Amino acid sequence: MHQVNNTYSKYFNFRYRRVVHVFQNRYKSILIQDERYLLSLLRYIHRNLVRVGMCKTVSNYKWNSNFFYENNRRTFINIDGNRY
Repeated sequence: MHQVNNTYSKYFNFRYRRVVHVFQNRYKSILIQDERYLLSLLRYIHRNLVRVGMCKTVSNYKWNSNFFYENNRRTFINIDGNRY
């Protein structure tokens, strides 16, 4: 993520002739140790799409991982919590 953000911010600043931080104070990382907290975060992330008007329902968004969680599908999304 660092490389993606760094590359994009350089492009953005060059394009708009800016010299300030593009992503200043926007990223926050918290260790999730509680399953209830994890589930509330997943709901928040998935419902954000509806809240901002990107889709009418969570299931309408093509790139949404909610389908895999709801249907217990084990594909490229790790729903078990194992690292590997």
